[in-house]
Amino acid sequence: MIFGKFCMETMRLESIARLVQPVQTRGPMHFEIEGIAYDSRQVKENYLFVALHGQRADGAQYIEDALRRGAVAIISEEDRWPRRNIAHILVKDARRALAEISAAFYDHPSQKNSGDRRYRHEWKDHNVVYGSPRIGC
Repeated sequence: MIFGKFCMETMRLESIARLVQPVQTRGPMHFEIEGIAYDSRQVKENYLFVALHGQRADGAQYIEDALRRGAVAIISEEDRWPRRNIAHILVKDARRALAEISAAFYDHPSQKNSGDRRYRHEWKDHNVVYGSPRIGC
């Protein structure tokens, strides 16, 4: 696990849906989520994929790739439900949803005591992908 010391082993999708105050939920919500990704190339089995709008690309166009790689749930701002056996959580702001979910999934790292030298040392050794912390366990 990349953030083994910082994240929960899994999180119920039902709990995630309550965190983000969805506009609408569709599909089965009984999954145990093992990681979170906003880059479809980082998706693994039982991951939640968050489709973000970017300057160059729309994350919604990578939903099928994320599903092929093992995503069991999708969060997006668009009302596209790719498959009936996949959970879809429609939100107003996917970036905000990603921030809220990540904070809960990784046990609110910003609230940790920044003066704790051991914690700072462990945190700086985290995996970095494309200049930002990798999301997922």
